[in-house]
Amino acid sequence: MEPAAKPPPITRADALADIDALFDALERIHPDPYFIRPRDLVAAERRQITDTLPDAISLDQWWMRLATLVGSLSDGHTEVSPPPAF
Repeated sequence: MEPAAKPPPITRADALADIDALFDALERIHPDPYFIRPRDLVAAERRQITDTLPDAISLDQWWMRLATLVGSLSDGHTEVSPPPAF
């Protein structure tokens, strides 16, 4: 059995759209996403992630950045699941 092919990298534009959509959904659905970690600290970390995005990033690397950011909310039930091939 051959190993699964790695998915193509995600473009910077797609990654920026992803993080915007993620936080739009999070803020719309979660009753209080900033209960434990203040919004300004999350926003600063989000800005650091977006400011340092390369032109393309692997799905695994992108997931790790998003999972770390969402995990920093520390609410115990909000997460970004790993990609299927991870």
